[in-house]
Amino acid sequence: NDITHKAGSFGTMEDKLFSAATEYARTRGIPRIYLAANSGARIGMAEEVKEAYKVAWVNEADPSKGFNYIYVTPEDYQRLKLSGSITAKAVTVLDPATGENEERYIITDIIGSSPDLGVENLRGSGTIAGDTSRAYEDVFTLTYVTGRCVGIGAYLVRLGQRTIQKVSNAPILLTGYQALNKLMGTPVYSSNSQLGGPSIMYSNGVSHLTVEDDIQGVDAIVKWLSYIPAMRGGALPIVQPDNVDSPDRNVEVLPTKNPSDPRLYLKGVTMHGDTHLQEEQFLSGFFDKNTFVEAMGGWAKTVITGRARLGGIPMGVIVP
Repeated sequence: NDITHKAGSFGTMEDKLFSAATEYARTRGIPRIYLAANSGARIGMAEEVKEAYKVAWVNEADPSKGFNYIYVTPEDYQRLKLSGSITAKAVTVLDPATGENEERYIITDIIGSSPDLGVENLRGSGTIAGDTSRAYEDVFTLTYVTGRCVGIGAYLVRLGQRTIQKVSNAPILLTGYQALNKLMGTPVYSSNSQLGGPSIMYSNGVSHLTVEDDIQGVDAIVKWLSYIPAMRGGALPIVQPDNVDSPDRNVEVLPTKNPSDPRLYLKGVTMHGDTHLQEEQFLSGFFDKNTFVEAMGGWAKTVITGRARLGGIPMGVIVP
């Protein structure tokens, strides 16, 4: 989504693009990466009606008492009728200021002349939700939440297999905090981060990784892709740099009598010398050096999960 275009909302054109990209990935068996920043399905405004309508107040001197109906003049009705923007019924009222009859057209339906104003957007949201669900079964689907995600945008995040979330200004929401406060009649929440920020979504397992900025986000995407086949059914990407760790080496990190962090045995540990004369020493862990990447570290903290390499071969990690 382009966050600078109509707040990143999903109209029918955005839905078609999203659907086509997902189908492209599915038919080729390649990963589908979604960079998410949006405001959900587009709720459009018929600007031509907005500029023309008038309000019949119960008491013009006190609008807080409400209104009887909204209407347009006969001239505006003829123009809006031609564009298919509204339907309306004619009434004649007495103008108290002039004592003359005035013809008005009470608006009964607002259709709008532009596309992407109403339910067609919701239909498109249903389409891309189904597309993402099917892609979940067929290919690797990853979402990087780089800005706020609302409504269908949040559902698309959850319908994917893996999620990376930026820690600031990137909440995953079904609705905003103001709407919830209004519903409950009390200011329970003060920001959208309290509803869908990493403190919530990383802690409950929706977000698998968190990053500080977009550079780290893209780096995390590329690193995750390096552990999976380039396409469905393809070979694992075995990476063997010049200093590849042999699978036959010893695990040099030794257990202690006291409980210790299992991550040390997975990735190794750097020992610092007691004086400036002693150099740092790396004690190797089970996996190749600098290849272990933990996922879902904020959730179910007594189980450690992630990806790593052993002799250059990608492996999954589950350690209680």
